[in-house]
Amino acid sequence: MTAYIHYGSDRFHPDLFIPVRNGDWLPKPAAGTGLWASRVDDEFGWEAWCREGCFNLDSLRQSFRFRLLGASVLTLEDPDQLTSLPKRHTWEPEKPPEIAMPAHGQSGEWYVPAWCYLDFEKLAEVYDAIELRNSGAFKDALPAWDCDCILVLRADKVREV
Repeated sequence: MTAYIHYGSDRFHPDLFIPVRNGDWLPKPAAGTGLWASRVDDEFGWEAWCREGCFNLDSLRQSFRFRLLGASVLTLEDPDQLTSLPKRHTWEPEKPPEIAMPAHGQSGEWYVPAWCYLDFEKLAEVYDAIELRNSGAFKDALPAWDCDCILVLRADKVREV
């Protein structure tokens, strides 16, 4: 069974877990919802990404390891898999991204058609976690998913090891 590692805390706090909610203008869930982690010792995981870019190295000081018991995990390895998944906006993967920040008060209506905005709330009705492997292939469709990672959607599947 695969072991994962979450950085930034020394243990899992199920009472602090906030179920995943859809976010605004990034193709990620709302900040602070779900639980992000990477496979332990993943050469393309969060720790490697942070060290390579000298980013948020302090977060690596605390961590905990866990496994997912009895979880239904959606594993994404090829961007073509995104086609059939529920989305919050129309996805036009062939359209060049228009990178411009939304105007104040407009973030809920603004999106980039070339980015894939998954509907995490609908996915959470079917899956307990979404694991992204081969993250480099998703850089245009899922920007801000910076590395190979897993997004845990349900706290009751997490078992610390």
